Amino acid sequence: MKLFFRITGIIVAVLSLLLLLASPVAGVIFLVIGGLLIFLSIKLPKGVKFSTGRFAPEDADTVFIEYKDFEGNFSSRTIGILRAYRKRKGIYIEAFCHTANDNRTFLVERIVSMKKDDAIIEDVEKYITDKFLMKP
Repeated sequence: MKLFFRITGIIVAVLSLLLLLASPVAGVIFLVIGGLLIFLSIKLPKGVKFSTGRFAPEDADTVFIEYKDFEGNFSSRTIGILRAYRKRKGIYIEAFCHTANDNRTFLVERIVSMKKDDAIIEDVEKYITDKFLMKP
């Protein structure tokens, strides 16, 4: 089915370029339709779901956190950790937040507590560093 979308999309895109000469509006419409058909032919990597424009791998490391934002507000969230990275202000976690049903970024030093499979993770920074950051 994906091959059908890809071939049809390419044909529609080529025809739209020819149609642009005769009718610019119709050409643009066909070009958009061709682009959508080509987009539908894209195969996502295994284990990645496409949902509302966000990626939420099924095998993400799912944890429960209590978090204090920069304004001092507390929240409890279930997140699937996608990756971690360092910046000047500290270590950040990029995660799919199941509570908000959207991708979110968390500063590790603002995580008040973290649990995985009902086990409390005592040293959150060490857990994230050991599991998600590359070793030098």
